[in-house]
Amino acid sequence: EENTPDAKPDVTMTLYRYIGQDGSNVGVMVEEEGITNPVTLTGSEGQLTHQWTDLPTHGSYTYTLNGQTTTLTGEYTYYVLETVPDGYASTSLPEDGTLDENGRVTILNTPSRLNVVKLWQGYTAEEAGDLTVYVQLKDADGNTVDPSLYMKDVTPVTLNGLSNCFELGYSDVVSFRGLPHGTYTAVEVAYRTGDGAPVMLEEAVQLPWTVENGEATLPETVGDEVTATITNTKRTMIYVLCIALSLLSLLPFWLMMVNATRNSQQIQSGVSLIPSTFLGQNWYILQA
Repeated sequence: EENTPDAKPDVTMTLYRYIGQDGSNVGVMVEEEGITNPVTLTGSEGQLTHQWTDLPTHGSYTYTLNGQTTTLTGEYTYYVLETVPDGYASTSLPEDGTLDENGRVTILNTPSRLNVVKLWQGYTAEEAGDLTVYVQLKDADGNTVDPSLYMKDVTPVTLNGLSNCFELGYSDVVSFRGLPHGTYTAVEVAYRTGDGAPVMLEEAVQLPWTVENGEATLPETVGDEVTATITNTKRTMIYVLCIALSLLSLLPFWLMMVNATRNSQQIQSGVSLIPSTFLGQNWYILQA
């Protein structure tokens, strides 16, 4: 298998065979006395290989297809199929899973990959470099994912009763490998500055940023990696934006008052933010 987390999934391998060499005949599962088939490779215990021995090279078998029973006799060709665990893609060498000239087939399992990253908006690298956040990854049902099952060298922590939390620094990328397909949400629950104690977001007196949790969906077919991005936006940016929007909302009223001081020719010439001198004359015309 490709380099995956320490907790590799168990996989089931089934040995089949057909008569002939071109694969045009129907294959059947091998059922011979003394041959264990299928077999389960216990990945968590490091069992990654299995050897079937004393397999007959010739023989016959009977199968029924579309109501017609057929018996074939001749030389066997063996191949192996894997029951692919959820969260993995499977490829075989040789490609069709048949045994090579050495009687061997290699099956490569490639895990899905979900990255969790942190985006600090309005912060310089120096400002955010000393900040670490604590994150939970939750599935579509709201259950937290144990990161130690899907990545190496990580020890989940429990904060204020919230289990399976992991750390995410300024430039860190945390990768979950082999997650089953589905939608996941990365939820920020706490932060710390430097080597200080974690501060729960719900207990923070004045959180210096707003939080937008990240969401990503792993498709049923394992392919390109996906990313869940948690975005923290500096509150000063929010304040500046709110002030700008407030000023923008006052603009129509200001233009209305400026136009009250301009004559018809000035108004027709275009927009101006500078008051003119025709307020009294316009008022007199309005009263007439």
